Order: sequence, then structure tokens, then C-alpha cells
Amino acid sequence: MPASWAPFAAGDNVSSLVKAMTVLVTGATGFIGSYLVADLISKGVNVVAVVRDSKKLSPAYRDKIRFITCDLRDSAALRARLDALRKKEPVSSIVHLAGLTDFYASYKKLFQANVVPTRLLLSWCESAGIGKFIFASSIESVGPLTSKDIPAGEDIEPMPVSAYGLSKLAAERHINDYSAQKPSTPKTLILRIGNVYGPGSGFLVPAIARAIEKRSPLVRWRSLWGEFIYNPIFVADVTNFITSLVLQDSEHSGIYNVCGGVSLKLEELYKTIADCIQKELPQGNAPVFAEYFLMLKKYLFKTVGLCDTPTYFLAGAKGRNHRFFSIDKIRSEFGFAPLTSLEEGILRTLNVNGNAGK
Repeated sequence: MPASWAPFAAGDNVSSLVKAMTVLVTGATGFIGSYLVADLISKGVNVVAVVRDSKKLSPAYRDKIRFITCDLRDSAALRARLDALRKKEPVSSIVHLAGLTDFYASYKKLFQANVVPTRLLLSWCESAGIGKFIFASSIESVGPLTSKDIPAGEDIEPMPVSAYGLSKLAAERHINDYSAQKPSTPKTLILRIGNVYGPGSGFLVPAIARAIEKRSPLVRWRSLWGEFIYNPIFVADVTNFITSLVLQDSEHSGIYNVCGGVSLKLEELYKTIADCIQKELPQGNAPVFAEYFLMLKKYLFKTVGLCDTPTYFLAGAKGRNHRFFSIDKIRSEFGFAPLTSLEEGILRTLNVNGNAGK
């Protein structure tokens, strides 16, 4: 059993681990990616970021990293830039965060954005002799769960309900098949990341906070989803874990759920958010027509490739609505446990009383 979890702090003596270490990060301008890059460079890791638009790189670290400007969907250009990088310096790990997250986009579009670049990066990783490939998947590759399935482990049968989830599952399966067929492939770690929240994201916590203030249907109709069980995770806990995977030499590989350590019903999440922003939580009894209206809305949204928070909550078939995933595997193999309490994470996300930042 590993020692109890503690992330590397900026002042920790990790020089022997990071000496000459260069990590390639895709999706560096995204929500999780921007936090990860900041965390890595604070530990002394050399970061090379692959970005479509370098102007979106945070000014806090833009001058502290190298970056490659390239659209990951342009396979020829991506390979050429990676080969040029290989001639200049060795890369020790790849963290592949980039991807399209549109829940109900066309599968063709999602395949091109989420599967094709993963194939190319993994192939290049092997040819370049890179030791570790970390892939950011999603719990949506499994899909919502029934009550008897929760908390779900990594071995549960995937039943994704969106084209996004299907594309992530396809990428996972390619990684696993590739690794099985080629023993010389790098160590692969597939992270099924849960419902992430934190400063810079408009999903879940900020969406519910806005709904409470505006008394919108997302809060007034919550009886339709208030009993669903989730275990959200704060963004810094996700990036601390990924950083530890980069820095530590471990024999473990495979698929891992990366989710919060505490589960709760969405009704409890609403109440906690209301308490944090010091707002009264209005009644949440949906009218009779609401469920039919939202089912029709979900159908229309799927047709045109849109998704909002109620549609996401109700994406699963009836009885398959929970998103509560076990983190026993990363606890046992890496000693991981999220350190940010729900209340602290909400306050930092919403910048309540100045509690902003990571």
C-alpha cells in the first residue's frame, strides 16, 4: 500500500526527478491544461505545449514554456512538428488533454478530434522512445450508471450515451489494443476524469449558482434530477494527480477513475452551493409538463448537437442517471485522495469572499 497521498509542492526537492525532464502537453490552453502547465513548471519541469492558438496561453507562464502551434487534426503537420521537436530534445512523457468536448456533436467530428490525434500521438510516442503516455479520457466513456452499479469501478461495461463518450471510448480501446499488440509501447495511463469544477469553468458549480440567483428552471425543476448521485472533483486535485504521474516512476498502468472522494446527491450539491453564496434555495418541484418538455428538448438538442446542464443531467435512459465512480484503484495503487473539500472548492470556484485561484 502506498503512503498516504500528498501532492508535490512547489518548494519540494524534486530536482533529481525533473532534471532534463521534458513533458509534451496537448490542450495546454484548456481548463485542465492551463492548471496542469502551471503546476508542472512550478515543479521545474520543462513543458512543451501543443496549441492551436498561442495567444490563448496564460501570460503567467507563456514565457516559461516552449510551444508548438498546430491543429491536432492536421496529422501531417503534427507529425512534422513532433519530429522536429524530437531532433532538438528528448521528451520523457506525453500528457494528452486536448479534444473536443461537445457532448452531442457529430461522431465524425468527435472522432477526428478525439481519436485520430490520439492514434498519431501514441504511435509517435513509441517511435520516439517516450516512456509514458497519459491520456485524459472521461467518465462519459462509460456513461451514466444505475443505482446497483455505483460506485462503479474501472471494469464496468461501458454504455456511453453521447457521441462524445463514444469517441473517448474509441480512443481508450485503441490505446489498449495498441499496447497489447506492441510490447515496446510506452507505459499508458488512461484517466477517466469525472465532473471537474474550479475557477475558469462554467460547468456544474457556476451553472447551478447562476440558476439559484436567477431562480431558473435548472433550480426550480431539480426534483427531476435531485436524487442523482455524483462525486465531482476540484481541478487542482486532478492536476496534482497528473503531475504526480509525470514525476513518479511507477510500474502501474491501465485505466483509472479520477473523481472526487465524496459522493452526494445533486440536491445536496445545490444546498451546499446556496449556503456558500448565501442565497435561499427556492423550491424545486417540477411541474407535470417539465419532464416531457425536457425530453423533447434533449431530442432536439441531440439533433442539432447542443447540450445544456439539464440535458446533461437527463442524458441517460430512465434509471441510468448517476455519475458516481469509485477511486479505490488510484487509492490503492498511488495512494491518491482528493484534498479539496467540496465547500472549499465551491468558494474558490465562485470567488466567494476572495477565495479565488488554485
